[in-house]
Amino acid sequence: MRHIYPRTFFAQFTGGESSQEYTKVIDALRQHTQGVILNYSAEASDISPSHSQDAMLAAAEDSLRIISEGVQACGTYEKQLRDNHDKRAGQTFVAVKPSGLIPDPYVLERATLALNELHGWNNTLPAQMPVESVSDSDMQLMLGKAKLSNISKEDLKQLAGLYDRMRNICGCAYDNGVKILIDAEYAKFQPAIDVMFTLLAEEFNYDRKGNVSQTVQPVVYNTIQCSLRRSEDFVKASIKRAQEKGYTIGLKVVRGAYVDHENSRWAKLKGVGPSPVWGSKEETDRCFDNVAEHLVEELASANGNTLGVLFASHNCNSAFKVLDLLEKHKLASRTSDNKVDPIPPIRERIAFGQLYGMADKLSSELSRSFTDGPPMVFRYLPFAKLEYALPYLLRRATENKGVLMGSADGEIPPAILERKKLFNELRRRFLLL
Repeated sequence: MRHIYPRTFFAQFTGGESSQEYTKVIDALRQHTQGVILNYSAEASDISPSHSQDAMLAAAEDSLRIISEGVQACGTYEKQLRDNHDKRAGQTFVAVKPSGLIPDPYVLERATLALNELHGWNNTLPAQMPVESVSDSDMQLMLGKAKLSNISKEDLKQLAGLYDRMRNICGCAYDNGVKILIDAEYAKFQPAIDVMFTLLAEEFNYDRKGNVSQTVQPVVYNTIQCSLRRSEDFVKASIKRAQEKGYTIGLKVVRGAYVDHENSRWAKLKGVGPSPVWGSKEETDRCFDNVAEHLVEELASANGNTLGVLFASHNCNSAFKVLDLLEKHKLASRTSDNKVDPIPPIRERIAFGQLYGMADKLSSELSRSFTDGPPMVFRYLPFAKLEYALPYLLRRATENKGVLMGSADGEIPPAILERKKLFNELRRRFLLL
């Protein structure tokens, strides 16, 4: 069956198994003025089913190597475009999932409990999602230097190892002019990841002379899941901290993929009060739009040059609302042929993202909405060996089942828009066997 998969859904939703394969996809997308968010989709638990400590550590180190190679490949591609004075030269993102770079991902949950202890929060409710911005004592924990009763020396060692791997990736990205997106994870992991992001942002998210690609956007981006009730407050707190500490901040805004999981977990914990996630899709949509409006307002403010944003959504209404907001706040204008023409700095500070192989219609419409120049629309492009990527694809299908839904305002579900095209493409590929 292996020879069938690459010609069917594996090729439909991934960039292949190697740099030679995904580089071809990157170039093909750039022909349509679309960039990529490259993602190594294998995870340590898939690479090392034995789950022995040594094997998981080796898998995490191997992931570090492959991700770094991906960063270098993306940087080389953009440099070639710039050297050829190609107007399509711009930015490229690489997405990183922290739980795939640590031997025991549940260390992140225990680190979250330790953060609760540091702040005096209720440790009996590990799903608690604090809205306070990260403190210096939090960062000592993630560096493996804290002394707390509820986290072991081994856990601290693993946290320090994770930080070193993430730091190596960000350093490689800085050197190659590539942006790093830190993917969001379960609520029980997320506070620890937020602290990790802050550590990295304080080191890499500021202007350095001689590296022109870093003068307009941050290197490291955190992910905001708008399905979480804390999102609006956390965005504001994060921006405030960045401004006070003097570093730029990058944020990827998504609706969120773990709603059912979080509600189920909260029920099992018998949590006090509402679940950490909103109770309906309409509330999540409202939160996404509110966060988007706040971020565009920030971009239009005097502090706008300290912020970079990627709006990752398959929701047409939300995407085009952002375009309207850009016009409203004088960050873009309309040309005589109705194209959106962003002012020069904004083209490097705002981006849109959709999963590769899905929402093609939205990606194309957004790309065509802008005047000529570097891409502002980016496709989330997974890659890995087939046997490692399949578990990832199955999880993404489950996590992103919201893509199959419409919204209360009558929006046509993206899956319906894609179904006929996908069916015809799959049929064509099977007939070529």
